Amino acid sequence: MVKCYHEVKLNSNSIQVWEFIEDWSNWVEIVPGYQSHQIVSNEESIWKIHGEFGSLKKDTHIHVRILEIKAPSSILFKVDALKEQCIGEGSFHVKSFNQNDTIVSVNMKLTIKGWKGTMLYPVVKQLLPKILEDFMEKISTKIKTPNKQQRSMRVNIPI
Repeated sequence: MVKCYHEVKLNSNSIQVWEFIEDWSNWVEIVPGYQSHQIVSNEESIWKIHGEFGSLKKDTHIHVRILEIKAPSSILFKVDALKEQCIGEGSFHVKSFNQNDTIVSVNMKLTIKGWKGTMLYPVVKQLLPKILEDFMEKISTKIKTPNKQQRSMRVNIPI
């Protein structure tokens, strides 16, 4: 299992940051390797992701399921690579640092089973921290310079 954590401090209030994070349509397209997605339900979607490592290139479909939303502070989710033996879970956390600053963090745990897991573990262990850092920096940039054409697709899940 590969575990990874990354956080960024944003010069934005926590309400503005939460409104961005809770609506996955604001950030799904900046997920590294993003190609497309299909909405299954309010809690589930399937993302097509393209990955490259050296001469290795692969497209994979990832089933993303929201497990829990605790507004305005956290989102828990599960990922499962379809046709692969890769499963994982993660979370976003939004925490007010002070009136104008917010800390956003993301946690990921990935497990790749079988012979591929043994082979890919060192690669995933090396790449996942860089992928999360890149992703969080893109989120930071997008929150600082919001797109006026952002669509609203908020998902409210009863808890």
